[in-house]
Amino acid sequence: MKNSVKAVILAAGIGRRLKPYTTEKPKCMARLAGVPIITHQIRVLESLGIKDITIVTGYKADKVEPVGHKTIYNADYRSTNMVASFMRAEKLFGGGADILAVYGDIIFEKKIIKKLLACKASICTTVDESWLNLWKIRSENPLNDAETLKTDACDNITELGKKPAALKEIQGQYMGLIKISAEFVPKVVDIYKNMDRKAVFEGKSFSNMFMTSFLQYLIDSGQELRAVTVSGGWLEVDTAGDLELYNKMHMEGTLSEYCRIFEIRDKATQDTTS
Repeated sequence: MKNSVKAVILAAGIGRRLKPYTTEKPKCMARLAGVPIITHQIRVLESLGIKDITIVTGYKADKVEPVGHKTIYNADYRSTNMVASFMRAEKLFGGGADILAVYGDIIFEKKIIKKLLACKASICTTVDESWLNLWKIRSENPLNDAETLKTDACDNITELGKKPAALKEIQGQYMGLIKISAEFVPKVVDIYKNMDRKAVFEGKSFSNMFMTSFLQYLIDSGQELRAVTVSGGWLEVDTAGDLELYNKMHMEGTLSEYCRIFEIRDKATQDTTS
């Protein structure tokens, strides 16, 4: 029998690089094409039958609650990162459900999630092979805001999250979408709880480590991390420049070349989750 899916949207961060759009609200509530980022995400998830959605909040948490889904508050959001926020949702894990972790600052088409859900590996993550197309419009030097990602012949990731010296070190872009099978979720939690709290991970403390550092730790511990390759169909909203660029392209009708989610409906500006 096919496992059910629980989605956990990680939206606790302050989003300093997205200011002034995050001065009064969290990153996930910044409006892209007239609609909060998180609303775009929820629409796609719900269209695929994923109704069990929990949002891990932190900064300006009260602005997320009107979205209408369960929330879990990460009170340590100022001193922690994605992994700590994800583990705040531990009480939701189990019950025979696969867990879908979603970064709160990305937009994605339905086909991206469908392909990730179809992956049978214990843990898998989407990887954009055509990432450079998007990065070229976001930055004059794509390497400035890119990370390494290398895979083996079996499409398992061997390295990710490090600073690249050249484009050849990036076989694809990690997107911030991860699926963990129901059977493997307890093991992931156990591994996390048994990690050295005093260790440093890519320059970060245990509580503040990046998700890519945790995934690399799993890889180095012998766990396979399957790359689910896609080609475009998503956006990362990391900076104020990203948001302004995407909104400009949407007005010009060119954003659909990169992500077609905006073709769903234009009445989105009337959404009540403002």
